[in-house]
Amino acid sequence: YFRKHNQKATNGFVWVSFYVQRQKVNFTTKVSVEEKNWNEKKKRVSSSDKLAADKNLIIENVLARINNVFVKYRLKDKKMTRETFLRAYNRPDDYDTFFDYVAAKQRKLTRMELGTYCSHRSAINKLRQYSPTLHFDDIDTHYLDNYFSHLKKECENNDNTAYKNMAILKKYVRLAYRDGYMDENPFDDWKIRKVQSNCVYLVEEELNRLIEESVNYLSRMK
Repeated sequence: YFRKHNQKATNGFVWVSFYVQRQKVNFTTKVSVEEKNWNEKKKRVSSSDKLAADKNLIIENVLARINNVFVKYRLKDKKMTRETFLRAYNRPDDYDTFFDYVAAKQRKLTRMELGTYCSHRSAINKLRQYSPTLHFDDIDTHYLDNYFSHLKKECENNDNTAYKNMAILKKYVRLAYRDGYMDENPFDDWKIRKVQSNCVYLVEEELNRLIEESVNYLSRMK
């Protein structure tokens, strides 16, 4: 709808208004238009405005983005509130996949130890093989259940290894949620369990043999 900031003004902005769970949502499309160039019946900028095509395209894009949010929630059979709609609508979309986001984050984590980086890379590669085009919207508790089952069965990971992989995924999901790329953090309802591992200790002879083999390996690498 066309909205003027005061009655004496001859121009205004195009706004969008609708209800979510009986709560009103309205915000500007930031499209400025002269009142004489606004077609109230069609709810579009009339052709008398030289930039009508561009302005109407912006309006169409805003409406399409609103509709996409409703469709995503409807397909997932999730309840939408005014707050969740606004969060989803304003969510940034500068990454095509979850992996693009992870790669960008890893480049910024300059303090990551080499061993930690290798563990993260291995875990993310497993995830990529399972879901090559994974998007933020795909990651929910149901997805986490299925992926954990995949780690156990197809990857033959024990409980400890599987949960370590999930813990690494949790780290990036938490960051994505914090940065506004996800509407909710599914790990709030999916817990990482601590598994008691059975340690096998080496006797002195085995320890000495291991040291000797390590020294020989390093000598060959020089």
